[in-house]
Amino acid sequence: MFWNPWGVRRHAHLALVHTSIEHSRDWCRSLLILNCQELAA
Repeated sequence: MFWNPWGVRRHAHLALVHTSIEHSRDWCRSLLILNCQELAA
């Protein structure tokens, strides 16, 4: 298997996008939980 800078860069970009999506999802979930707690209070 030969080293391909474009392939590596694309893979890193996809990993970064996936990580940011996961982070956003966690942030939204915590935000929803906070809102629910405020409504329930």
